[in-house]
Parts: sequence; C-alpha cells; structure tokens
Amino acid sequence: MNLKQLLENESKNHETARDSIKEHEVTTYRKVGGNEARQFFATTGQLSSIERNTANETVVQVIEGFDTTVGQLCSALVQTLAGGNIATNPGEQDGALNITSAQILVDNGIMSQAAKDLFFSQASDVSKPYSKLTKYEVMITRGALIPKAQVAAVERLVTIQTTEDTETYNPCIYRRVGAGMEVVGRFQGIGKKGTYSVLLGSGVQTVLIDNPYNTITAGV
Repeated sequence: MNLKQLLENESKNHETARDSIKEHEVTTYRKVGGNEARQFFATTGQLSSIERNTANETVVQVIEGFDTTVGQLCSALVQTLAGGNIATNPGEQDGALNITSAQILVDNGIMSQAAKDLFFSQASDVSKPYSKLTKYEVMITRGALIPKAQVAAVERLVTIQTTEDTETYNPCIYRRVGAGMEVVGRFQGIGKKGTYSVLLGSGVQTVLIDNPYNTITAGV
C-alpha cells in the first residue's frame, strides 16, 4: 500500500500517524536463480538427497485433489537448479506452490526444515520504507491545512529563522496569484534551529512558506 492508503487506517493526529507508519514493515521477495539455489543446497547438504529421490514413488499432493510424487517434485527441482528460477513470494501462486513443495520434501525426509526455512528467508528482505517519514509529509499526503509563515523577499533572497529544532523537512514557498497560490521554490533541509536562505526568481516580493511546526519566523 502507498502512504495515502496507509494513512486511511491511522489516527487523525498527524504525529501519532507518523510514528505508527514509520514502523510499517514491507517484505519483498526475489526469485532465486538455479545456480545460486544449487550452491545453497549443496553447501547445506541437501543436494545429494534431492538427486537420489527423483524416482521416489511416494504419493503427495501439492495442489489439493491432484496427486503427484516426491520423485516428481525432486525431478522438477533438479531441472530448475540447472538454469531456472525459484519463486519465493508466498503471496503469489508460483511462490506458494514452491513453499508447499519444499515443505513436503521436509516432511518426507528429503530436506531439513532448517535448510528449507533458511533458503526462503534469505530470498526475502524486510524493510521500513517510511522510517524517515515526517509530520509535514503526512499533512501534505492528507491534504491537511498547513500553517504558513509570511516573509518578504529582499532582492530575490528569502531568509528565515527557525526557533527550535524539528524533523528535517523541505517546506514549499508560495506566492499569491489572485485568490490562490503557486509554488515558487522550496527550502532544503530545514531542521536545526538557525537561519536559512533561498534565492528565488525575479518578481517575487512577499512569499508564504509552509510552517507545519510553527517554528519559522522572518529572518534578519
């Protein structure tokens, strides 16, 4: 899910929502190439057992209602190790079937549980894509009303001061156009208490700056 979708299920308090989504984890899965898989099964002591059991006639079911044999599963795996790819995503059909097949090999003594678990875990990666999410980004994504600081430009230069430390963010700068506003620039890396300046295009006199933390004042 994207950020907007995640926020639909979060607190209306922007800071609470931010803190929750920063901990959101996403698991991604990759397909394992045959050469890599062959090396894995060889170094973990599983390959000989897999190759020895290509004629194993033990009847099993990977798909409910359809019989196959342990030997056919081993044969398919041996063929894949010769140059195919092993899907590992349990949320997709091919990955789910591979996981089920591998567990059947475990249950029939062909492969160890530890090796099977390690193989699939190494093919996945858990990350926190929103670990650096800010309150400002939450407000923008929600379309929330963001407080503005009004500052005069002096010879195209806009200078501000921040009264305290905040999360690092990049506030938009606007000028009034009729009854609305248009973006004319952006500060970069506002965070530490201090003075910041940005040079804008010609014709800009007074600007409005996003001030989500209420820490921005006109600079000297």
